[in-house]
Amino acid sequence: MSGRYNTLTFTEITALWTTYLNESMLKSMLTHMLSHVDDQEIKAEVQQSYQMAKTNIDFLVEFFQKHGFAKLIGFSDEDVYTIHQNYIQTPLP
Repeated sequence: MSGRYNTLTFTEITALWTTYLNESMLKSMLTHMLSHVDDQEIKAEVQQSYQMAKTNIDFLVEFFQKHGFAKLIGFSDEDVYTIHQNYIQTPLP
């Protein structure tokens, strides 16, 4: 680490890491929603939220890389089902 960031406490680093995990999970959830939402007004709001989460993730990744922290691994596109799947195999009575 370099500069003033080498004085971050464990609690501060943990807060940044937790924020990254939360944002990557949110981005995955929003990706799923975007593939299923039909209402264009709602879709626009979800898209805006998706862009905000992506911006936050990009900032955190750059921050951690710039200051020599370990590579971040959170939720990814592999964790999202974007196609409709029939989860119920048998009809309900």
